[in-house]
Amino acid sequence: MKTTGDAGTGKERLTLDEGAVYTLCVQSPDRFEHTITAEGPVKVSGEGDATKLRSFSDSDTLKVGREAVIRLHSRLETGPALVTFQGKNIIDYRIIHLIESFNPIPLKVAHRHFPNFRVAA
Repeated sequence: MKTTGDAGTGKERLTLDEGAVYTLCVQSPDRFEHTITAEGPVKVSGEGDATKLRSFSDSDTLKVGREAVIRLHSRLETGPALVTFQGKNIIDYRIIHLIESFNPIPLKVAHRHFPNFRVAA
């Protein structure tokens, strides 16, 4: 992997065949040629995963007035699901038809979602 720009960031695409907890380790020389090492766990969900419903978002930071899409990935049979948007209290709820695979849930971020909220299914 090569880093780009002054920030020293880089990307590497991995293909992992099985669901498991992996430890990823990265090493790189700094500007003084000292080896810098970092490592951390990455959990990959697989067919044997006990969690059958997971949520995904492109960002954990949203702006009021913008559109967002939350994706629920289901390994459950097709059926109804209750999705709630919660702040201090329940802000909103929807009953959706859940299919096995990805289920997009569009959201227009409003002032009632500020300063933070949770989505539960």
